[in-house]
Amino acid sequence: MIAAFGAETTCLRRPDVIIVCMFSAFTDSILDIERALVLLGDMVEKDVVNVMMACIEGNDALADEIIRFDDEIDQLDENITWLAQEIFANFHPAGGDLRFLLAVPKVSANLEIIGDSCVEIAHYLKKMDGDRISALDGLNFIPQFEAVVKMLNSAISALIERSSRKAWRTMAILEVSKGAFLSNLREITEGGLETSRNNIVNLSLIANALHVMACNASDIAAAVVYITHGVDVRYRRQKIFDNLIADRPPSPEQPRPPAP
Repeated sequence: MIAAFGAETTCLRRPDVIIVCMFSAFTDSILDIERALVLLGDMVEKDVVNVMMACIEGNDALADEIIRFDDEIDQLDENITWLAQEIFANFHPAGGDLRFLLAVPKVSANLEIIGDSCVEIAHYLKKMDGDRISALDGLNFIPQFEAVVKMLNSAISALIERSSRKAWRTMAILEVSKGAFLSNLREITEGGLETSRNNIVNLSLIANALHVMACNASDIAAAVVYITHGVDVRYRRQKIFDNLIADRPPSPEQPRPPAP
């Protein structure tokens, strides 16, 4: 106790030691948030894989597991937001650290929405009637699922590494997901599916939920560009991509994506 008290007294008397202690605490807090985001990303990815298997197999047990698992994702999302608020209360971050902490609640919310979309797909599966597997085989959801998983992994990796290069590559995958989504919608609207109207409605909702998941994964990547460049490109990324295709330089306020 005496040794501990003496060490504390020394720390209080030396401003340089106090600064080191505060920096260490701040760094540890940032690492805690990064670890929590990685954990949340892993949990959401597990949900995406499980709901993909549920769609392939028409498995109600997997759908029920996804629905039950959602509470854990929601709780971790709340904990991450609380951790970010605690850092704001205890420290005064600036620059990239400030932008990172401002982006954390948005990124966590994006992951939580992807988890919610998995729950919605599980509910849509359970509402389908008749031969669900044959109805599901009428559409090709695999490219949409693969795009979501790839974007999710790449976006979280870009966030932890603060890599704008990976972020731009992640956002580019959204076009692949969008193409698969539109292809499924055309198949549904052209009346090529031999199934009930109820199943057609639920299949449309599944395709839309997958597109929502891809858009949220892309928003996570856009948050990385905000952290590294200080610019919000969520609503301007298509214009930037068009400029790159036309070989026109982006305007000064738009960060140019790195070459692949």
